[in-house]
Amino acid sequence: MPADGAGLGGAGAFVEQVLDDAGLGWVRSGDLRPVLATRYRRTTLHLPGARAGAGPAADARITVDTGLTWSLPGGRALTLPGLAVVETKSGAAASAADRALWRAGHRPSRVSKYGTGLAALRGDLPDNRWCPVLRRHFSSLTPVPAPSPDRTLPCD
Repeated sequence: MPADGAGLGGAGAFVEQVLDDAGLGWVRSGDLRPVLATRYRRTTLHLPGARAGAGPAADARITVDTGLTWSLPGGRALTLPGLAVVETKSGAAASAADRALWRAGHRPSRVSKYGTGLAALRGDLPDNRWCPVLRRHFSSLTPVPAPSPDRTLPCD
Protein backbone atom coordinates (compact mmCIF):
# COMPACT_ATOMS: atom_id res chain seq x y z
CA MET A 1 0.00 0.00 0.00
CA PRO A 2 1.42 3.43 -0.84
CA ALA A 3 2.66 5.54 2.06
CA ASP A 4 -0.08 8.13 1.43
CA GLY A 5 -2.87 5.63 2.15
CA ALA A 6 -4.05 5.57 -1.48
CA GLY A 7 -4.60 1.82 -1.16
CA LEU A 8 -7.56 2.63 1.09
CA GLY A 9 -9.59 3.71 -1.93
CA GLY A 10 -9.18 7.42 -1.26
CA ALA A 11 -10.15 7.04 2.40
CA GLY A 12 -6.58 7.55 3.65
CA ALA A 13 -7.19 11.14 4.80
CA PHE A 14 -10.33 10.08 6.68
CA VAL A 15 -8.51 7.18 8.36
CA GLU A 16 -5.65 9.45 9.40
CA GLN A 17 -8.10 12.00 10.86
CA VAL A 18 -9.83 9.28 12.90
CA LEU A 19 -6.45 8.00 14.11
CA ASP A 20 -5.41 11.56 15.04
CA ASP A 21 -8.69 12.13 16.91
CA ALA A 22 -8.12 8.89 18.83
CA GLY A 23 -4.64 9.99 19.90
CA LEU A 24 -2.95 7.62 17.46
CA GLY A 25 -1.54 10.26 15.13
CA TRP A 26 1.77 8.41 14.94
CA VAL A 27 0.02 5.64 12.91
CA ARG A 28 -0.18 6.53 9.23
CA SER A 29 -2.80 5.02 6.95
CA GLY A 30 -0.05 3.76 4.64
CA ASP A 31 1.24 1.58 7.50
CA LEU A 32 -2.03 -0.34 7.75
CA ARG A 33 -2.35 -3.75 6.11
CA PRO A 34 -5.36 -6.02 5.63
CA VAL A 35 -5.33 -9.06 7.92
CA LEU A 36 -8.73 -10.66 7.26
CA ALA A 37 -11.61 -10.26 4.82
CA THR A 38 -15.05 -11.21 6.12
CA ARG A 39 -17.92 -11.60 3.69
CA TYR A 40 -21.52 -12.60 4.28
CA ARG A 41 -25.07 -11.99 3.12
CA ARG A 42 -27.25 -10.15 5.64
CA THR A 43 -31.01 -10.19 5.93
CA THR A 44 -32.58 -7.79 8.42
CA LEU A 45 -36.04 -8.39 9.86
CA HIS A 46 -38.07 -5.80 11.77
CA LEU A 47 -40.60 -7.07 14.30
CA PRO A 48 -42.90 -4.20 15.31
CA GLY A 49 -44.27 -4.43 18.84
CA ALA A 50 -42.38 -7.63 19.61
CA ARG A 51 -43.23 -7.20 23.31
CA ALA A 52 -46.96 -6.95 23.88
CA GLY A 53 -48.24 -3.63 25.20
CA ALA A 54 -44.89 -1.82 25.19
CA GLY A 55 -45.45 0.38 22.10
CA PRO A 56 -42.69 1.30 19.61
CA ALA A 57 -40.00 0.73 22.26
CA ALA A 58 -40.91 -2.95 22.03
CA ASP A 59 -39.84 -3.24 18.39
CA ALA A 60 -37.17 -5.84 17.74
CA ARG A 61 -34.69 -6.33 14.95
CA ILE A 62 -33.12 -9.58 13.82
CA THR A 63 -30.13 -9.86 11.51
CA VAL A 64 -29.35 -13.17 9.83
CA ASP A 65 -25.89 -13.50 8.28
CA THR A 66 -25.39 -16.42 5.88
CA GLY A 67 -22.71 -17.45 3.41
CA LEU A 68 -20.01 -16.45 5.90
CA THR A 69 -16.54 -16.55 4.37
CA TRP A 70 -13.27 -15.56 5.99
CA SER A 71 -10.10 -15.13 3.94
CA LEU A 72 -6.52 -14.16 4.71
CA PRO A 73 -4.48 -11.94 2.39
CA GLY A 74 -2.42 -14.98 1.33
CA GLY A 75 -5.52 -16.60 -0.13
CA ARG A 76 -6.38 -19.12 2.58
CA ALA A 77 -10.12 -19.07 3.16
CA LEU A 78 -12.89 -20.77 5.05
CA THR A 79 -16.54 -20.79 4.00
CA LEU A 80 -19.35 -21.85 6.32
CA PRO A 81 -22.19 -23.12 4.11
CA GLY A 82 -25.43 -24.00 5.83
CA LEU A 83 -24.71 -21.93 8.94
CA ALA A 84 -26.27 -18.64 9.99
CA VAL A 85 -25.24 -16.09 12.58
CA VAL A 86 -28.45 -14.69 14.07
CA GLU A 87 -28.42 -11.53 16.15
CA THR A 88 -31.41 -10.03 17.92
CA LYS A 89 -31.71 -6.46 19.14
CA SER A 90 -34.67 -5.73 21.33
CA GLY A 91 -33.74 -3.26 24.03
CA ALA A 92 -33.61 -4.14 27.71
CA ALA A 93 -36.08 -7.03 27.72
CA ALA A 94 -36.25 -10.22 25.68
CA SER A 95 -38.43 -10.10 22.58
CA ALA A 96 -40.72 -12.73 21.10
CA ALA A 97 -37.87 -13.55 18.69
CA ASP A 98 -35.47 -14.15 21.60
CA ARG A 99 -37.97 -16.45 23.29
CA ALA A 100 -38.61 -18.38 20.05
CA LEU A 101 -34.88 -18.93 19.59
CA TRP A 102 -34.55 -20.09 23.22
CA ARG A 103 -37.45 -22.56 22.78
CA ALA A 104 -35.64 -23.96 19.72
CA GLY A 105 -32.55 -24.57 21.87
CA HIS A 106 -30.48 -21.58 20.72
CA ARG A 107 -28.92 -19.67 23.58
CA PRO A 108 -27.24 -16.26 23.33
CA SER A 109 -23.52 -16.31 22.67
CA ARG A 110 -21.11 -13.42 22.14
CA VAL A 111 -19.53 -13.70 18.71
CA SER A 112 -17.06 -11.55 16.82
CA LYS A 113 -16.92 -12.60 13.18
CA TYR A 114 -13.48 -10.98 12.98
CA GLY A 115 -12.05 -12.65 16.10
CA THR A 116 -13.59 -16.02 15.32
CA GLY A 117 -12.35 -15.88 11.72
CA LEU A 118 -8.79 -15.16 12.80
CA ALA A 119 -8.93 -17.92 15.42
CA ALA A 120 -10.21 -20.38 12.78
CA LEU A 121 -7.66 -19.51 10.09
CA ARG A 122 -4.58 -18.65 12.10
CA GLY A 123 -3.50 -21.71 14.06
CA ASP A 124 -0.34 -19.83 15.05
CA LEU A 125 -2.29 -17.39 17.22
CA PRO A 126 -2.55 -18.10 20.94
CA ASP A 127 -5.86 -19.30 22.34
CA ASN A 128 -8.21 -16.41 22.76
CA ARG A 129 -11.75 -15.62 23.82
CA TRP A 130 -13.19 -16.84 20.48
CA CYS A 131 -11.92 -20.41 20.85
CA PRO A 132 -14.99 -21.49 22.86
CA VAL A 133 -17.18 -20.11 20.04
CA LEU A 134 -15.26 -22.25 17.53
CA ARG A 135 -15.52 -25.34 19.72
CA ARG A 136 -19.24 -24.90 20.38
CA HIS A 137 -20.60 -23.66 17.06
CA PHE A 138 -18.03 -24.56 14.42
CA SER A 139 -16.69 -27.90 15.66
CA SER A 140 -16.96 -29.50 12.20
CA LEU A 141 -14.31 -27.18 10.75
CA THR A 142 -11.07 -28.63 9.51
CA PRO A 143 -7.96 -26.59 10.18
CA VAL A 144 -6.64 -24.26 7.51
CA PRO A 145 -3.70 -24.53 6.99
CA ALA A 146 -2.86 -28.08 8.03
CA PRO A 147 -2.27 -28.26 11.78
CA SER A 148 1.06 -28.68 13.43
CA PRO A 149 1.63 -32.17 14.88
CA ASP A 150 0.69 -30.97 18.38
CA ARG A 151 -2.53 -29.24 17.32
CA THR A 152 -5.43 -30.93 15.54
CA LEU A 153 -7.91 -28.06 15.26
CA PRO A 154 -7.64 -24.33 15.81
CA CYS A 155 -8.06 -23.64 19.53
CA ASP A 156 -7.58 -27.29 20.57
